[in-house]
Amino acid sequence: MDEDELLGWIQEKLPKLLKDDDLKKLQGERVDGVVFLNHAGDKKYFHEECNLASGTSERLAKLAKEIAGEETAGMVQKGKEQDTSTGKSTDHAMQVTRTSIVPGG
Repeated sequence: MDEDELLGWIQEKLPKLLKDDDLKKLQGERVDGVVFLNHAGDKKYFHEECNLASGTSERLAKLAKEIAGEETAGMVQKGKEQDTSTGKSTDHAMQVTRTSIVPGG
């Protein structure tokens, strides 16, 4: 996912989080899906490197961490699905996963 796609996705997930100034700062840092997930849970990166407000930084770090965690949980769940013979699939609440943010991830 490139920078523009990531920013659009963040705005869909947390519509009021990125104000104009914050949006410009993230665009200037060219944060794409790979960079975003590399800093999952890293409030300091978003605050100090991207110069975002502390609260905004915390929310972005948490969002990245949730996505990284969803990928791990999805991999575990997928293994469970393959072991059953019910033919039922589980409901995946998150449509965006690490693999959709990071090509080949």
